[in-house]
Amino acid sequence: MRTPLTNLLKCRIPLFGASMAGCAGGALAAAVSKAGGFGFIGIAMPSNEYIDAQLDIARKALGVESGRLPIGMGFLGWWLESVADGETYIQRAAPQVQVVWLSFGRDLRKWYDVARAADASVKIAVVVNTAAEALTAASWGADILIAQGVEAGGHGAAKGVPTISLLPVVFAALQAKYATSRPVLLAAGGISTGAQAAAALALGADGAVIGTRLLATPECIGYSDAQKNAIVAADESSTARTMVFDEVRGTTGWPEGIDGRGLCNKTYYDDVAGRPFAEIKADFDVALKNGDVSRMVTWSGTSVGSVSSVKPAEVVIRELEDEMISSIRRIHDLI
Repeated sequence: MRTPLTNLLKCRIPLFGASMAGCAGGALAAAVSKAGGFGFIGIAMPSNEYIDAQLDIARKALGVESGRLPIGMGFLGWWLESVADGETYIQRAAPQVQVVWLSFGRDLRKWYDVARAADASVKIAVVVNTAAEALTAASWGADILIAQGVEAGGHGAAKGVPTISLLPVVFAALQAKYATSRPVLLAAGGISTGAQAAAALALGADGAVIGTRLLATPECIGYSDAQKNAIVAADESSTARTMVFDEVRGTTGWPEGIDGRGLCNKTYYDDVAGRPFAEIKADFDVALKNGDVSRMVTWSGTSVGSVSSVKPAEVVIRELEDEMISSIRRIHDLI
């Protein structure tokens, strides 16, 4: 497959492995890229030691001892804003990766400028939830825009729209403003199959972002086997958007209008029922200590029902490639 994304990054398959903070480490990023896609390391609460360790894992897996790695690294703007030395983490990563992914900040332009100044050659991807946000990021000079629908697992716009509605309006806005010089456009949210990724191409995207499907892989570092099995056992109605998962974890620095989607569990249902938060928090803390997934947070998107087993990430990406090609050919045969 050839799209503006594959042309830009020289990857074979127009798929990003999502920058899932705390879950996508060097092993997962490397596996996605080795399979022909483009993988990311997701940084939650950055430290130089963690960044170096994950890059080292990726280097060993990819056999790249020095220079720029064929992966990216993602940063949460709000977390960078919360520390005194946020710039240093981007400056450390930018010369070593091909793409810096930026999301969920009150002033993402600041971090865009930091990344651009840190390394003129690095590509910059920005997550957007509306056409207006896409045009703003494009005006900065962003190389890649990730249009994230409300179906996405983890964090996103609480009042966002589905990917199938978001993509066409973002595509149209970019085409009207930039014509042939527009940034690369990717779809994110609710995509776990090759058919869904192919549909994103039909809606104007140049590629798709795979998140939830890659959580159920051995390379995912953030989830226990029990959480991965919970993802496999879930169906299409098993997730919900809520702030209670962040409240019990103490991660409440997200910008206004951002919440998270995860597997519905006792923590979620207790909150909906109006149980006192102190009691919910106490039970969550015990569950976290004991690895009890009935109350732990397991971020997942609406496409979780399409995840049927735990498989190596390279296998997942190659299966998605085959499914994409089959879907595109099937539609072509209708003409």
